[in-house]
Amino acid sequence: MNNINITETKKKMAVMDAYCLGKQIQHKFKGSDLWEDCFDPIWDFKTREYRVKPENVSYYPEDK
Repeated sequence: MNNINITETKKKMAVMDAYCLGKQIQHKFKGSDLWEDCFDPIWDFKTREYRVKPENVSYYPEDK
């Protein structure tokens, strides 16, 4: 068996599936903390990380 990490592959597939279902995707360069909306992902997993954009994020406790 080759060195494929099945868990990481499943995570990548879940993000790609969410994109196909119309969810907003975000990406960041590896080593960065800045997530940005990604409207046309190129799926470059060597230099970037991808995630489904979190919904209803509040930065202020009084917004709960």
